[in-house]
Amino acid sequence: MKEEFLVLVPRSGFYVREISKKEVREIYDIRKILESYATKLAVPRIPKRDIDELEKTFKEAKKNLDHDNATSFIETDARLHSLLIDNSGNEYLKNMIYKHNDKYVFFRVVDRYRVKRAKESYFEHYEIFQAVKEKKEELLAARLIAEHVEKSKKIILDNFKEYNYGYHE
Repeated sequence: MKEEFLVLVPRSGFYVREISKKEVREIYDIRKILESYATKLAVPRIPKRDIDELEKTFKEAKKNLDHDNATSFIETDARLHSLLIDNSGNEYLKNMIYKHNDKYVFFRVVDRYRVKRAKESYFEHYEIFQAVKEKKEELLAARLIAEHVEKSKKIILDNFKEYNYGYHE
């Protein structure tokens, strides 16, 4: 109920709420803007120890993906996004992003469990990570995160019937 995935029908019970393509578009459009800005703010602020720890996680995820196991990459995906959001230095921005996190995390997890897509996404994430690690222009990392979110939105919308049992346009 809190994440707005269930609806209560009095004297009938709880039901899973249907998600529309329009809702996915809107959520991902906002996510792109907010996470791009968070990334721009975070790049100069991220501690080296966090970068080093995340690099180990990427290496482990790569080994697992080479064996067609996408599970650890899902964790790496989430850790990269959290690292960028948490180091933005802007609590209001962070709260806005996390408030709606549950709205798109479902599709992100479903999408990444497909090994082929997880492997593609790994390289997108690793490119973002490299830009962050090398403290390249904040705008490069922000542009890469925006492109990644936009690509994810397109893939989710293209596979919407497969991902969403309660399909709605």
